[in-house]
Amino acid sequence: AGAAARRPELKFVGMVGSDPSAERLRQELSKAGVDPMFTMKPRGGTSQDPNSLSERTGVCCCLIAGKERTMVTELGAGKTMELHGNHGPEWPGWDARIRDAEAAVVSARGPGQAKLPIMVILSAFYAQADVEGAKAIQRWCQQPREDGGPRPLLALAISAEWCCRLPAIQDLARTADFLFANQPEIEELAASLRESGGFAP
Repeated sequence: AGAAARRPELKFVGMVGSDPSAERLRQELSKAGVDPMFTMKPRGGTSQDPNSLSERTGVCCCLIAGKERTMVTELGAGKTMELHGNHGPEWPGWDARIRDAEAAVVSARGPGQAKLPIMVILSAFYAQADVEGAKAIQRWCQQPREDGGPRPLLALAISAEWCCRLPAIQDLARTADFLFANQPEIEELAASLRESGGFAP
């Protein structure tokens, strides 16, 4: 079968705590056909209390009334995945983690099968909380792949209008191959980039 008949390899990279929420997330992703590439936050990383919110898996409470919704989010252990690589080799940065994902894709590819493109989908919610980690992903997506496949593609989900005013999000938007946003978000982003001189109408 050709590349068109192959299912994409879906992987979710994230940081979780040691708690039931992490296990539930792992199970739900696996059932959906997504490989959960989770890193377990080391105990005592930022707090000596393993039950503190900063040590636990991030959660989100979504309140829905008709067509309106509002969300209360606690990023917890997922506030940063330490993707910058400054703590290597003990703590792997983005380059090391993504090499593991690429190796899994290569090993799953049959003889003669084409190299499928790689797309990284990054949320502005995460990027604004972990600017260094987002920059590591951005740099990687601008480099050729080691296996000779096409350059990785970066897709940025804007997430909210207020994110558009943040320099880190504007920088990602300038280099992203795809933007996911609703109309108010994309209008706010375009206005913000025009004001900063980074967008030509």
